[in-house]
Amino acid sequence: MSCHSPAPVHSSLLSMRSWVLPHSDQSRAASLIFGQYPVYSSLFPVCSPGSLVKLARTCQTAHNRVREWSAKAYSINSHLSRFFLYPILFRKLQAHTGTLVSGSNAFQFFERTYYEESDIDIYVHPGHGQEVGVHLMKVEGYDYFGTCHHPSEVQVDGTGDIVDFSIDEIVARESSYLATSVHDVLRFGKIDSEGRRLNLHLVLTMSSPFETILRFHSTCVMNAISWDCAISLYPRATFELSTNQRCTLIPFSLFPGEIVKAEADAAEAVGKYRLRGKIDKPWDERQESKSAFSEGVARYVGDVHCWILTFDTTGMFADDPMFIDPHRPKPDTLFNNGWAMVARRDRLTPTYSNLSSPFLRYEYTCPDEPTSLIFKTMLRHAAEDSHRSPPTRATSYDEEGEGTW
Repeated sequence: MSCHSPAPVHSSLLSMRSWVLPHSDQSRAASLIFGQYPVYSSLFPVCSPGSLVKLARTCQTAHNRVREWSAKAYSINSHLSRFFLYPILFRKLQAHTGTLVSGSNAFQFFERTYYEESDIDIYVHPGHGQEVGVHLMKVEGYDYFGTCHHPSEVQVDGTGDIVDFSIDEIVARESSYLATSVHDVLRFGKIDSEGRRLNLHLVLTMSSPFETILRFHSTCVMNAISWDCAISLYPRATFELSTNQRCTLIPFSLFPGEIVKAEADAAEAVGKYRLRGKIDKPWDERQESKSAFSEGVARYVGDVHCWILTFDTTGMFADDPMFIDPHRPKPDTLFNNGWAMVARRDRLTPTYSNLSSPFLRYEYTCPDEPTSLIFKTMLRHAAEDSHRSPPTRATSYDEEGEGTW
């Protein structure tokens, strides 16, 4: 019987095995690559958000470099400085009022891009329109150019008269804008130091800024910038897969003309984002990308499907006793919200119920009716146990109107 030696195994120079470094050399190689600013400063900008997260998990050196780069790439003060002379003061105003920046501006922040002619949309809770508007005019130097729903003489030249703005804001609370969940949109503008025209829209929401975001035309703009963080509700679909899903418009109005106009505006907006690379498809034509929208799943702001960027808030409230008292409850009007998306024909439809109570200063959204009823029952029992009357809802910026949350 003859014995045969096994054939030698020849490793290709292009095989993965031949390119794997010994473990002892991996950290040294990572330090060499990620320790060179010209290297990672060229690599990181072309990475998607998901790629950056995965890259940061490879080693401590990569984690540190990604973190340092992201702090600059997602600098909220730099981002807001285009529209605000004092971005930190505006963020403090956001913290006090629950105001959110959304729409195209928030989309650009997550995309790390910049559109020359774009404006900024600010969404305010009921009762805070006066406070935010006065801040824009007195602190930031904006002129008021009237509302979108009720034409006035100030729309052409603008005015710096706060009284004109205040009157329009009061009137706007009694109206609705194009069958949407907002009362009206108040327009502001100014010329910056470089001669550029800056346009700002103050959106007076009927219930809450977050509900208004849920009622947007499509998922790619369901993002928000708060005072201490920015959050994207559908980051995988929007920023990884570059896809967009049209959503059903839920009209507040029964007037056919307003509904038709709202649909036309939504179609135009979706087309604009299509040109920016966010391809929309009818829901029934989707295949592999359906999972990115978590259809039928109860969602909550800040869940595992969200992308959250936290901001540096060091020293922001060092001189503000309202925010350094640990015993004072703070309403979190962003994270205390939930919803679900349900497929109906070729679109997704946001489903939720509003949680409102005389014991709450603000309104919130819940992903289903039973959840809302549970919270309302808890609030009622809490009020009965404390033997106190419910707080009054603030109607203007100089009324306190404190609530439970």
